[in-house]
Amino acid sequence: MGAFGWLPAIRRQHFDGRLDEWRVYARALSQADVRTLMTLSPPDVGFTGSPLSGTVPLTVTFTNTTTGEVTGYDWTFGDGATSVVTHPTHVYTATGVYTVSLTATGPGGTDALTRTHYVTVSSGSATTTTTRVITYAYDPLNRLTGADYSTGESFAYQYDAVGNRTAMTETTALDETTVGFRSATTYT
Repeated sequence: MGAFGWLPAIRRQHFDGRLDEWRVYARALSQADVRTLMTLSPPDVGFTGSPLSGTVPLTVTFTNTTTGEVTGYDWTFGDGATSVVTHPTHVYTATGVYTVSLTATGPGGTDALTRTHYVTVSSGSATTTTTRVITYAYDPLNRLTGADYSTGESFAYQYDAVGNRTAMTETTALDETTVGFRSATTYT
């Protein structure tokens, strides 16, 4: 025991002139209070988010993985919004790249984690790629007689006695069009 009997002996350590923390209590602390304060450590902050990218509006669910004793949380989402909820969900309504921070406070102190450029939100006018599947039909002379597209279009071809294409009929969901050809025309 130390000089006061109830305080543990304090080893001499180098003091660099900075105090990490000041606390004021409304009552005198007991021996147990002092021991507790000397052994507490701050929370260890951690979090994840999902999804981390997408188009406006993007809803991100944050999972708090902080360990240790915590009395409060403070989230900042990078767009001016904040939260004190343990596991918040946040909706990003503007395009941009956002930095997210979580600060956890406990009896042993405070810890913070900042993830820069953590959430990326893009505009909703993304380019869409469409793939068309074409099914071809041939007659016994190996001439193309039809083509059906997965997009709903279809083409039918007719030939004369010597093999020249004479007509093509295009059918879509809206209408049907027939185009006639002269027999001297050659298509490749």
